[in-house]
Amino acid sequence: MKNYLRYFLRHVSSSLILVLLIASIGIKGAGVFLWPSVGEAQGSEKAILQRHHQLVREAIDVQHRHIGTLMRISDVVGTGVGIGSDGLPAIKVFTARHGVLGIPEWLESTPVHVEVTGRFHALRGVTCDTAGDGVCTVAERWPLPVPTGVSVGHPAITAGTIAARVKKGTEVFILSNNHVLANVNQASIGDSILQPGAYDGGTLDDAIAKLTDFQPITFCDVFFIWLICNQTNTMDAAIAKSNPENLGFSTPVGQYGSVPGYGAPSSTLHPAYGDPNTIGDENLALLIGAPVQKYGRGSGLTTGSISAINGTVNVCYDADCVNIARFTDQLIVTPGTFSAGGDSGSLVVTNDGLKQPVGLLFAGSDTQTIVNRIDRVLNRFGVTVDGGAVVEPTIDVVVTGIDVPTPVRTGDTATVTVTVENRGTQETGNFNVTLDDVTGGGHYGAEPGHESCGRCKGNHPILMDPNEFWFAHS
Repeated sequence: MKNYLRYFLRHVSSSLILVLLIASIGIKGAGVFLWPSVGEAQGSEKAILQRHHQLVREAIDVQHRHIGTLMRISDVVGTGVGIGSDGLPAIKVFTARHGVLGIPEWLESTPVHVEVTGRFHALRGVTCDTAGDGVCTVAERWPLPVPTGVSVGHPAITAGTIAARVKKGTEVFILSNNHVLANVNQASIGDSILQPGAYDGGTLDDAIAKLTDFQPITFCDVFFIWLICNQTNTMDAAIAKSNPENLGFSTPVGQYGSVPGYGAPSSTLHPAYGDPNTIGDENLALLIGAPVQKYGRGSGLTTGSISAINGTVNVCYDADCVNIARFTDQLIVTPGTFSAGGDSGSLVVTNDGLKQPVGLLFAGSDTQTIVNRIDRVLNRFGVTVDGGAVVEPTIDVVVTGIDVPTPVRTGDTATVTVTVENRGTQETGNFNVTLDDVTGGGHYGAEPGHESCGRCKGNHPILMDPNEFWFAHS
């Protein structure tokens, strides 16, 4: 009460003087000031801010003086200035959970309102279903961690494919082509890598990795009608550092309505490569005729076979075939339907239960696909393929929202809405949601009739009546 009285006394005199001054101006010079619209005059936040502009300014000044202290409080994730329920400016403190201690009710003469927001995260959309058809495709924006085999690219290119998650010690990287991640030698180390690629709508807000290294591509010289290739290439490859929170190790397995791929590749290469750390002990003849598969941004999951090894090919890097590079020691895969535009960067693996890595797809024609040897690529960057068992999310119920009125004190009755969502590939059975009161030791279940989601799809609210609590489990 004393704080409210101090707040009132501090501002009432200046407010009266301001009202008298405006009235005087209005009498002597009509049209000097603008009236708010009807909607604003009926109490909108914009109108409130107009009426209390000086009080808002003072609240901002108070916030600036105390922001360091507020942000040092554990589980305070932010602060701002807004309008309180009484229509007056207030300092808002955002917290990761209920019951954060040490937050004052007032800062100087400005009230403090606490809002439980949870932790803030850079947002990428909860679904990759940009088309609105209920299906997530390889060319769309995926929730984190993104699977392999989907759209990716440097901001300056169109879009290619994430081959695999590769690792070096505890670090993980995207593996793809130079012309996908490094813009054909033109990129700089540290450039952002987007999912999806720019052609598919990716922006810098969609960065999931930073370009780390690439093998430069050397180009041939064209002299009239002669092509002079004094230097050749064995790979079109690059890596970009990411993290397990952003990058998965498996192709899509049907989540979000996607077309399933082959899953996770093996970390063990095809036996034709011998010791993967040694170049020269391989027996590539074992690859001829080997059935293979890939999952890519352009054509999804396709199958073929290795029709040739030790290939030497000239590859065009522009529509007019002016920039040409020669590649040696390549694998050739048929039929032509094995790849399409946008599949560059796809990992080629054996078409069996082992799914052993064979090569890195980077070029093709209507009849053939050109693939770098995977052992050369991995040795160049000192990485290994990060494989593993994939658990298909058949039932995956998550809590997507908790709405609690604040403040709530012991003895009060409050309505709490908990929103849950099934993000798996099958309908759920029954499940319970439980809330715990960590201050009073109470244990609360759902109200009768709201205790389970049944065979739910989508969002479902669950209503509860606890005291002060936090969400425990589902």
